[in-house]
This record gives sequence, C-alpha cells and structure tokens, in this order.
Amino acid sequence: MVPGSRRGQKLPRTRRSPTRLFSSNVKQAGVQACSKVFPVLGQVLTSGTKFGVKSSWNDQAADKHPMQALVGMDYATTQYNGPATGVIFAAPTGSACEGTMVRVVPFAKPCASVPAMLPPNSKISDNLGQLAVYVSAASPRGDRRVGRRYLRIF
Repeated sequence: MVPGSRRGQKLPRTRRSPTRLFSSNVKQAGVQACSKVFPVLGQVLTSGTKFGVKSSWNDQAADKHPMQALVGMDYATTQYNGPATGVIFAAPTGSACEGTMVRVVPFAKPCASVPAMLPPNSKISDNLGQLAVYVSAASPRGDRRVGRRYLRIF
C-alpha cells in the first residue's frame, strides 16, 4: 500500500448490483477522474458471481493516483463452479482515466479446451513462458467504453 493510501470498506459476498458497489467505493474515495471506468470494470469482472471486494486509494489526492481493488468471487455456472479472484486497476491520465482488470479462474480442464470459451475472434498475441496471451477486440459484453483490448492468459 502506498503512503497516504486508504483501504476501502471490505464488502461482504453479495449478488447485489456490482456497479452500485464499485460506484460506492469510488464515491467513498472521492475519485472523480475514474468514477465511470472503475465501476464498469467491476461489473465486467464480477458478472454472474457472488463476490467480496477490498478497494484501496490515496487518501490525500485520490484523483492523482491509481485506485485498485482485489476481488474474491464464487462462480456457479455450467462451465465452472468454484472460487476465482480478480484485480481492478484504474488510474487518472490528466482529464481522463485508463483501467484494466484481470480475472483468474482455476479451470479444471486442459488448457487446450479454454480458447473455445473466449469471445469470437480472440487470437494469441504473445506467449509468456508456457502461458498464451489472448487478445479480443472487445469485452465479453461488447462494451467498448472500457477499452479496446482484453488480455487473457492461459
């Protein structure tokens, strides 16, 4: 944690609206620059899960420093049933904000079967050791407000 930073309220696992919960963290932090990006990333990350979140930010100058969240999730889907985790990171860039999220889901499947679950037109962009990095043109929901590319590592 950065000096002068503050941890947000740890939220209990819930199925309430992810956008409202992440917006609440942004409001609590007093963040203006990333007030739209951070909640959208949270919604994309936690969609369809029960989750708990712990956010942190710089208490003295929230709009000049990154805001991040560590998220624990419980999935109950046809493809996966179990725990997962994620990280959200958003940082002001002058008058705008850039952010990303990373979701880690421990599938009990061969790696070769996972690309079929990615959005259409996902392609390998790189290899990091034995891990393939996939890029897709849009988020799983087609939401281009968040960014143009999502990296998925398997």
